[in-house]
Order: sequence, then C-alpha cells, then structure tokens
Amino acid sequence: MATSSVYYLNAPSLGSATAVFTNSTLATCAADGFYSDGVIVREQVDCVLLPQQTCPTCDNVTYNCDSGNCVDPLDGSGTYSTLAECQAACISPVNYNYYTFEACNGGSPIDYRSILSLALYDVYAFQASPPDRTCYTITSITAASNVNDLPTLYGPKTDCEDIDCTQP
Repeated sequence: MATSSVYYLNAPSLGSATAVFTNSTLATCAADGFYSDGVIVREQVDCVLLPQQTCPTCDNVTYNCDSGNCVDPLDGSGTYSTLAECQAACISPVNYNYYTFEACNGGSPIDYRSILSLALYDVYAFQASPPDRTCYTITSITAASNVNDLPTLYGPKTDCEDIDCTQP
C-alpha cells in the first residue's frame, strides 16, 4: 500500500533526480523502495534512483498542502493533481522568534521579530556602520509584540563595549 511522506530530491524533479532523501540537507538517503510524483515512478536502491517508469497506478494520486508539506490523502480528494503543483503552491509558514532588546547606552526596550535564533544576553547592532551603530542586549527571548521595523541586525558583538558600538 502506498503511503505519503515528505521527501527531498537532489534535483528539481523526480525525473532528473539521482536519489531521494529524508532531510533537506540531503544527508540521509530515503529507504530503498518506489517513489512517485504522480506521473512517473522510480525505484531507489542503495541511494540510487533507477530509470523512471510510467506510473499506471498513480491515476488517483492527489495532494493537499498541510502546514507546508504536500500530503496525499490516499483517496483522490486532494486539491493538487501533481506533487510539483502542490510543492509550488505549498510554502511553509515562516516561524518567527520574538526578542526584547535593550540599548547598551540606555533607553526603552525594543521588541524585535526575527527568523534568526538568537541567544539571551547576546549583543547586536542595528545600523550599517560605526560610529552611528547602537548596540542592544537581548533581555528576553519571549517578547510578546510583533514589531519588525528595525533595520538589519549585525552581530553578535563581543559585548556592549565593542568598538562597533556607540558609547554613551
């Protein structure tokens, strides 16, 4: 019986790929077996995809986008008729981290939203070049607000006394 799961290819399509992987870094090969995109099927043996074949039993394969992953509901009721169509439309939601920064030279805390994973008490700067670079210390990694109008983040810096940081 066919099952659906998330797999990663080392090429834009199953037809041009040489292997199937279980992680986005392409470090772990998927198990030996048959893989299909709904149009063709290829068998993988020892992390090598064999030549493609037409997939006569794939007529009922469809896909839904579920939290950034394309999943076959196994009953033909999916929104997308091909895996490629689903993958083009199904983009993972961005996961933001929320931080509170306090300026090294004083002032009110600023909440900041970022896709970066930053460490508590690290020091970062928000301006492109000294001497106008104000540095901030991360004082909370669970800020509640969604402010993201700060400029590009630079760092981490050594500490608030870093040569790149504006001194009070």
